[in-house]
Amino acid sequence: DIARPNGLVLSPDSHVLYVADTLGEWVIAFDIDGAGRASRRRPFARLAGVTRSGNGVRSGADGIAVDAEGRVYVATQIGVQ
Repeated sequence: DIARPNGLVLSPDSHVLYVADTLGEWVIAFDIDGAGRASRRRPFARLAGVTRSGNGVRSGADGIAVDAEGRVYVATQIGVQ
């Protein structure tokens, strides 16, 4: 039920999946079990600079990356967050 997923990445240990949503204001996180199944969906990070209109919220998220330390980066309509 993510409106427009536009980027996903695993944490360095492959235990968390992060999903960026172009038409939302949150990066969503899921736990990944040993069999590769996702569970425990939760909001992970609220994106800044979203626009709101009668059609809803738009972050413009267009890609996501994680570095070796586990820091998550998202390209959005206002830049990298």
